[in-house]
Amino acid sequence: MPLNWKPSTVEAHEQLPRKRSGAAQDPQWDEIMHELMQGNPVIIEYRDPKERGSLARSVGRRAAHRGMRVDMRHAPDGGYMSVRKAADIEPGGRRTRGRG
Repeated sequence: MPLNWKPSTVEAHEQLPRKRSGAAQDPQWDEIMHELMQGNPVIIEYRDPKERGSLARSVGRRAAHRGMRVDMRHAPDGGYMSVRKAADIEPGGRRTRGRG
């Protein structure tokens, strides 16, 4: 896919708003993450099977931002997933995707 780009100036760049610092806070997610950090498993329900992937990515991303990994298991008949803290990771550390 070709990229459309053109040169710019420092002034034009500086006129644009800075990226917001910090993610928006969501009290429900904060409670879930608190429980996971304490080592307590949680059950997250979903109504639509399409939500399952979005919720799983959201849990994993939020956990990684807090320096932990999670173990997610999905109910065979659907409707909910169980999540627990799996292991701590080094802050800022990234896993490789099997390359190298």
